[in-house]
Amino acid sequence: MLIALNKLSKWDCPVNSAESAPRRSRRPKRRQLFCPLHGEHILQSVSAKHMLYITDTGPLVLSGMGKRRATELLAAYHNVLTIGNEWLENFWCEGCQESRWWHVIRHDRVVHELKPISREIWERASGVIRPEGNPTIGEFTRRNARACGKLGMQQFRFV
Repeated sequence: MLIALNKLSKWDCPVNSAESAPRRSRRPKRRQLFCPLHGEHILQSVSAKHMLYITDTGPLVLSGMGKRRATELLAAYHNVLTIGNEWLENFWCEGCQESRWWHVIRHDRVVHELKPISREIWERASGVIRPEGNPTIGEFTRRNARACGKLGMQQFRFV
């Protein structure tokens, strides 16, 4: 008893299953971030994500959490809570021809919002360099670290 594969009736297989239901793409969707200044240019990431953290209950209470629950949550994480859906990231824009830091807020798996960075947000990021420099470095060391090339070598003429 052989069944010919070419001679299946319309009842043996579903009718146009590919046309009736769209196929699910197995490729993960990439986030497409557009430059807030130009709109049409897609931004390319040129740095790692620098996550934001909270050390007091103020932002948690403002987001709708109760004061007692916010205090308990911070105590559970040793008074430092990382925000999972907000970070700082450096992006390259083809329109600007420069890289800029942006505050990224993830609303969905693919939907993100870009905002300019304020000083307060920059100070809440982990792993970024302070704008005023390292406070433990003296002025002499900072000045000599910037001196390079022929002009920097003029300080050591006696050698």
